This record gives sequence, structure tokens and C-alpha cells, in this order.
Amino acid sequence: MKYNIVFSIPIHEKFEVVLDQVINFFYYNNNCAIVFHISQGFNYESSLISKDSFIQIISKIGNVFVNPESVRTGLGDIIQVHLSNFKYISTKAEFDFFCMSASNDMFIKKGMYDYIKNYDCGYCLVNVLNIDWHWRTGESAKKDDTLKRIMKELNTEVIYGSQIEGTYYKKELFANIVREIENYFDYKLISEKYPRDEIYFTTVAEALQGQKDTSSLLKGNLVTYIPWRTITMNIKIRKIVELQTNDDAFYCVKRVPRNLNDSVRQYLRKTGGYYKDEINMISSAKIGNIYILYLNELYRELSIHISIMGKRIKNMFIKLCILPIFTYHS
Repeated sequence: MKYNIVFSIPIHEKFEVVLDQVINFFYYNNNCAIVFHISQGFNYESSLISKDSFIQIISKIGNVFVNPESVRTGLGDIIQVHLSNFKYISTKAEFDFFCMSASNDMFIKKGMYDYIKNYDCGYCLVNVLNIDWHWRTGESAKKDDTLKRIMKELNTEVIYGSQIEGTYYKKELFANIVREIENYFDYKLISEKYPRDEIYFTTVAEALQGQKDTSSLLKGNLVTYIPWRTITMNIKIRKIVELQTNDDAFYCVKRVPRNLNDSVRQYLRKTGGYYKDEINMISSAKIGNIYILYLNELYRELSIHISIMGKRIKNMFIKLCILPIFTYHS
């Protein structure tokens, strides 16, 4: 089959939270697939389930691929993940778009493919040479000799940057971008680590615009919203509600804490309508410790309703019984 979108996601902890993301992505995106890269430094001790159990569950779900290659990852050291994921999934499936995401992204509404299908790619565009504010990533890019060699080959002198989450490219275009980057870039040889994924893809894509076969690229907007101006950059429910009611191109949000019972995740599961599907998935896989977490969540929700009901009964009792007696005697 041919997928509309393949999402590329690096993961490094909590398989149970990754499963929550899988259900969320599939609920809001029809005919899509996910390709995961499991970090060499994956924190298995923090996960409630093993890697084998994770593989077992995603095999039942389907359309989830795990890249067998595990490359080095870390802060400012991610670009090789998406390069590897693209090359791997290109040998396994046909697809229209390659979209880069993070493990703390979550979708909030449907319609992404209907939006991006009108474009060849989508990203924000920051001209690193013209910005009047300090951006550490941009400063590192200016000193990157490998990037300079790539740019010389493509006959461009402009460095462009973009938020990586929510960027997307048609398969054929991204294949050209990967080829141009890998002609010079080898992550094993780099001396300085910085978020090259925020620089390389957009710089090469913009340079390719000068070539005959890509001179008419149609570019859309990012599809992932990040509250950059907040301290933690964690998304709030009130902002999600606002984005859900707007007609803009934000279909996904970041950052959602990697906690199964995080309030944002609970909100999205319940309002999205995939809460029961997730319960059934966990219970059918007989992963008891995760199922208990969901049962605890249900119990807490039920307790809240019982507490509210109890207060209402108490208030009704006061109005019907105690207040009339008090009024009579007074």
C-alpha cells in the first residue's frame, strides 16, 4: 500500500508513552505510517514495558516500523536519525510525504494531509545571515565547514533555519535533499554538535529551488505548534482548545510531557474519542502494569464524579430537611 504520510520519530524513553502517541497519530491521520528510531541510549529502566512487548503491540496495530539501525543521538545530535529513518522506510513502503516529529508531539485535530497535499514541502524560513537576534544554532551553522561544502556544491551562500517538528517534504524532494547532505556529511566525523536538522534540510531545500526540476516548489506552513515564548514550552489545554477552533494549519502540538497520565494526554484521549481504543489495545496485549494505570485513571475520574454527586446530595439534604427545620424554629 501507499501511505499519505510517514512520520519520522526518534524515541529514547517510556515505551508505554510512545504507544499513546501511536494511537493519537493514527486517530487523527488516516492512511499514515510511523517509523521509529530507538536511541542507543534508550532508558529501558523508565519504561513500564519491555522492548519485546512494545514490538508485540505495534505489530498488532500495524503500519508502525522500527528502524533496525540505531545511531548515536543526543542534544543537538539528531539529524542522522531522520536521514537513517528516511532511507530505511524508503525500502519498506511507498509514501507521498515524509514528516519529522518528536516523541513529545501530539495531534489535536484532523485534516493535515488535506492541507499539505497542496504543497511540495512545508517549513518556516529564517535567514540566518539576516536575523537581528542571537540564535546559538545559527551561529554554529555559520562556522560549520561541512555545511559550507554542501552550500558550495549547490551554489548558494544563504543559510536557512526552521523548527524541525511539523516540517514535511514530498518523498522525491527529500530523497534529493538526503543525497546532497550525505555527499559531505558523516555524523561520526563531526567535532561540534548542534541542531543541524534545523539548518541542513531547509538550506538544501531552498538551494534546490534554483535547479530546473525544483524551481517551482510550492511551500506551506509548519503543522506543529510550539509555545516558544514560555519557560518550559509545554503546551497548555487552553491553547489546544484555541488551536482546535482556529482554521490555521496547526494540527499538532509540542511539548506534551512524557507521562501517561499527564493532563494534556488525558484531555486529548477523552475529547478525541480514542480513549477506549487505547484501553482495548493495552488490555488485549495483556500488559497488566499499564492497564492498572488506566484503571487508576478511570478510578480517579469516577471518584471525582462521586465526590461532586455527594456534595450535591448533601446540599439537597440541607435544603430539603435541615433548612426548613432551622427556619421553623427561628
